[in-house]
Amino acid sequence: MLSLILPVIAFALSPATQRVGRREFAHLLCRAGVASAVGSLPPAFASARTQAPLLAIRSAWDSGEGACALRPLVEAAAASPDARAAAAAASGSTAGWAGLWVARIEHFEKVRFAGLRVRPHYDLTADGNIVSHVHVALGPVKGWLSASGRMAPASSSSVKLVFDDFWVGGDSPSPRAAPQEDSASLVDAATRAIGRASFFEGLADFPVDYADLEDGLVAFRFTPLNSCIVAERQPAGSTPQRCV
Repeated sequence: MLSLILPVIAFALSPATQRVGRREFAHLLCRAGVASAVGSLPPAFASARTQAPLLAIRSAWDSGEGACALRPLVEAAAASPDARAAAAAASGSTAGWAGLWVARIEHFEKVRFAGLRVRPHYDLTADGNIVSHVHVALGPVKGWLSASGRMAPASSSSVKLVFDDFWVGGDSPSPRAAPQEDSASLVDAATRAIGRASFFEGLADFPVDYADLEDGLVAFRFTPLNSCIVAERQPAGSTPQRCV
């Protein structure tokens, strides 16, 4: 039986295979339990050994799994030298990160029992500018928490996110733009002051554990809470959306 499926695995993981086909194959791997068996394949199938954990991450994301469930898959993928090299390469430049990313964050999922719902977005440019928009819903209280700043390479496999402007918005379909200094309300001024006073360098370093910029899927860690963050790049033209 194994001799019959090995050629299928090799074909599905080949460069010629289209992305959609690889996603479908990932679901088959997970359902059939093949991913765990790939590690015992002979050296000729080293590509399959490397790709199986990566396909498992994509499959789990597409299935709607949260960061808590994705974390062990990310950690398994990070054991691969190829995956570590890809994460280090992605960390070394902001050029490949441009776009709007939607994230699933472990520490928010762990307090979901309290009724908290969040939908975080990161809007990045190729030169490292970042705007974060998080839609928050807790009972009847709903709105946007926003921040802007810069992303830059840090160590060999980390990025630094430094936010220097902060603002809030009501429960509108889209987040508001950053208020200008000359038109900021008292709430805007207080939010900006509190945000700048609360943010410090110890919050800025984010180790990148997994990065497939071509596929548009990355995972990094918020180290103060040891929290896994997995984010997917959205199609061009996408905008931040409220919690559902």
